Amino acid sequence: MNMKRLSQEEDIYRRIYGGLAWPGKRSGYAVIVGEERELDHGLGKYPLRVLDEIESSDMVDLIRQCTGLDFYYTPEMWLGDISNVAGRKFIYEINETFQKREAAMQGKRNFRLSHSNLMGLQNAFEYMYNALKGLLNQDRKLLMLGEKSRLSSWLLEPRPAEISSIRIGDYPAIEALSHAAIELERSQFRDNTQRQEVADSDYNIL
Repeated sequence: MNMKRLSQEEDIYRRIYGGLAWPGKRSGYAVIVGEERELDHGLGKYPLRVLDEIESSDMVDLIRQCTGLDFYYTPEMWLGDISNVAGRKFIYEINETFQKREAAMQGKRNFRLSHSNLMGLQNAFEYMYNALKGLLNQDRKLLMLGEKSRLSSWLLEPRPAEISSIRIGDYPAIEALSHAAIELERSQFRDNTQRQEVADSDYNIL
């Protein structure tokens, strides 16, 4: 992960979203996805690109790494599951620590996690997996993962016959990518409405 903050001059993306999935059967994962400024006229949409990714089996470490990504990329929003009480509490505690060290943490901002619309779907993983396959389809490819991305390997792990029975928490890497990439793609040509559920300075749902 780059440590130098992304400047406005270097920013070539219309929007940047972060996706976060808590540790489950496998390590937790976070992904940063950028929406490019140049329209792909063949697709009629703006291409998406994975800019960074991290993983950790430790929830606190995962959030701390996310704050580094947040500082560098300043995404418009982070999306994930805010029903996880432990996750919300740790976000609150880490933000509180930053506030106490304000003088030494210039440029830091509270880490805010918004609730992903995907979490309320029935058979959520099945939807995520198939939606990502559509974005990655070679004939109409909208999402680029990058040569060194581990996400390509994670996407190959689930067996087709098992997709419908896979639950949230089984493949955090796929979930994190879904939260950022699918929301960016779905929201390209609709007005964004302010999300009402956010984990931020309080570990209760706001």
